[in-house]
Amino acid sequence: MELDDVGGFRCLKINSSKFKRLNLKNHRLPHDISDRSLEIYAPYLEHLEISGDLGDLQCRLVDVSSLVNAKVNFYISCIKHIRHEREEFISVDDYSCHDYHQSFSVLARDYLQKLNCATELTIGSWFTEVPCMWQFNGLLVPELKCKYLTLELCIENFDLNGVAGLLGALPHVETLNIYLTENLLDNYFCDFEENNTDLQSWISSIVFPNLKNITIVNSILVCLNRQKRKWGFRRLVKLTQLLLKKATILKKFLVISKSRMCKKCLTNCSGNFFSDLFDKLYLPRYPTNAKFSFTDQFFSDHD
Repeated sequence: MELDDVGGFRCLKINSSKFKRLNLKNHRLPHDISDRSLEIYAPYLEHLEISGDLGDLQCRLVDVSSLVNAKVNFYISCIKHIRHEREEFISVDDYSCHDYHQSFSVLARDYLQKLNCATELTIGSWFTEVPCMWQFNGLLVPELKCKYLTLELCIENFDLNGVAGLLGALPHVETLNIYLTENLLDNYFCDFEENNTDLQSWISSIVFPNLKNITIVNSILVCLNRQKRKWGFRRLVKLTQLLLKKATILKKFLVISKSRMCKKCLTNCSGNFFSDLFDKLYLPRYPTNAKFSFTDQFFSDHD
C-alpha cells in the first residue's frame, strides 16, 4: 500500500495479514491540529518506507513487530523554519529550538527499539544526532539485529559522534552503504547544535566485528567549495578512518563518486573531494586485506 501526500489522519491500523508493505510519503497534518502525531499499527507488515517531508509530524511506530526491511529516511523541519513558512513570528529563543529537537530524539530512540528485529535498514541523516545525545545523557543505545545498513547522510550537518554511536549499536552489520547528499531542507533559521564534548575515549572502544563490505556513494549535486560542506567532508574522512580501523574482517571498501562539472566553481569539485577522500585514508596503514576501489562516474550536462 502506498500513501503519497495523503494527509489529515492521525492513526493508521492495518490488521490484515495480507498487507505486507507500506510506503508513506510526505504525510502532513493541517496547521490547526494541536496533536502533531501519527500512530501506525501494522503487526503483519514486513516492508516499511517512510520518506519525504513530514514537517513537524511525529510519526510513531506502535506495532511493527514483523518487519524485515525498513526505510526511514524522511526529513523534519526545525520549528523556526516551520513558523517562517506559516508567516508566524520566528524569534524563537535557542532553548525552544533545542527542546524541539530533543523531542524528536525521544521519537528516534523509539524507532530504533521498534526496528531492532529488521535485518535490512535505511536510515536518514536526522537520526544520527540522536545516539550522540543518548551517550551524553548516559543512556544505552538499543542494540539492533540489522545485517544490511544504508545511511543517507547530509554532507552539511551529519553528526560524526552520532553516526559512530549508531554504528556502535549495530554489531551485526555485515554490509554498510553510506550515501552522501545535500541538505533537502534549508533550515536557515535553525541554530541548534549538539554538545561537542569529547567522545573519543568512548568511540575508541567501538568495534565492528562482522562488517565485511563498505560502500560510500557521492550523490551530491551542489558545490562543495563552501565552508560548511568542507567541514562535513572532514567529518566523513574521520568516520571512514574509524570504520577502517575498527572493521576487523573487512573484505571490500568502495568509493563511488557520481559527479558533473559544477556550475558555481566551474570544476569537478565533487569528484575531486571524493578522490581526495580516498587519498587521505592512506590505506596501507590499516591492518586489513580488503580490496579497495575508487570509481568516478562523471556525467556531462548532456547526459
